[in-house]
Amino acid sequence: MPDQPLQGPSSATHVSTVVTSNAPGVTSLPPDVKHGYDEIVKGITASSNAAKKRKRTQYQSMSAFERLISTSKHFPRGVHPFFDIGLVMMHGTESQWGPPPDANSPALSKEAIGAFDKLFAVAPELLLVVKQFYIEIMDKAEQWEQLTITMREAATSTRTTDTNGIKHKLSYFLPNPLKQALSPPVPEQELKSDCGLAQPILRYYIVGYKDRLKLPSLRYTPAPDVEQEQEGGSSSDDQRAAERLLQKIVAGKYQLKYKPYPSFLYKDSKFDPNNLDAGLLHSDTVLRFLRHIWLGPSAALSGAEKISKTCNTSLHNVKKVTPARICYAVVQARTTLGTSEWTPRDGKYSFKRLFNSILKLFTAEPEHPWVIDVLEWYQSQMFQNVDFDSDAEQDKDSDDEDDVLAQRRRRAAAAIGS
Repeated sequence: MPDQPLQGPSSATHVSTVVTSNAPGVTSLPPDVKHGYDEIVKGITASSNAAKKRKRTQYQSMSAFERLISTSKHFPRGVHPFFDIGLVMMHGTESQWGPPPDANSPALSKEAIGAFDKLFAVAPELLLVVKQFYIEIMDKAEQWEQLTITMREAATSTRTTDTNGIKHKLSYFLPNPLKQALSPPVPEQELKSDCGLAQPILRYYIVGYKDRLKLPSLRYTPAPDVEQEQEGGSSSDDQRAAERLLQKIVAGKYQLKYKPYPSFLYKDSKFDPNNLDAGLLHSDTVLRFLRHIWLGPSAALSGAEKISKTCNTSLHNVKKVTPARICYAVVQARTTLGTSEWTPRDGKYSFKRLFNSILKLFTAEPEHPWVIDVLEWYQSQMFQNVDFDSDAEQDKDSDDEDDVLAQRRRRAAAAIGS
């Protein structure tokens, strides 16, 4: 896909092409759809009047508007972090409920329509509500605009929040973060301009594996009482090749491309140029970033035994690892190593192309053994031993405790009456 934003019809064109014939009025809607419609209208009105931080709530307890915002926050994490959600909404609704296209109709993006379908795959109950909202905007273009602005702000702030939360988690790149440290360490306050290829340690994880093998072996400072370890399998006997590579990096002449993939995408520092699938994305580093994003920072290294009510898995109501969610973790990890905050590019290096390229590994041949193996590995590492029903059990326990208190009150009342 070209490294450019999705293009779509203007808001004015969008409003003028809405189909209203034979459309039910708001008052004739089924009660649940009418209730959801009213919640969204109320929600966008409130959000346009005051920018208030919303309380993190379990998905099942959210209003229709809160679910729509949660779905918007899921968009960069689980659909595509570089698509404009406003344009995706425009193209998707036009495709679903707009009039048949004619010769003068603006072209709709297949990528945007596909992203729209994925956007609501996690919240299918919202589609009827969004459809009604779309139908009703003939005379309320400002409400549609406010809705897409609110969704865009939610998606954008989510990407930024994720980046800020992990930008100093360089320990996730170590083979064993509990026993090792980077040597020399990279201070958290170090300027981003001093990171990327300019940083002597981080460059190992940024370059492709063929180039990493040319560099001297990485050594890690051990934690107290732990024997010092050395990265295995990545040293090179060709000192001249290492010197030439370092000279290019120091001189700023080393060109980064989204291929070959960064070396941190491979398992246990192992790389086979004759079998590029081997170990690819069986990466503990990517797994840690994925856990950090979905299960929370405390679960990044060792996983979680139960799902917290406030983690993103609960907030988005997801229990499955998907290719897009893996790709998002990869891009966030790569951003951590780079010289900039969240952005489509780091100099000439395109994060968007990196995302699309890795996503294509999954989508081009979805039944390929490598695809199945990688997805099963992440699923087992993320959710195999996780208790999804812990909150329900806690709620049940609370109800049981209420029964005990109620029985006490009945006994007390009976004692007084006797």
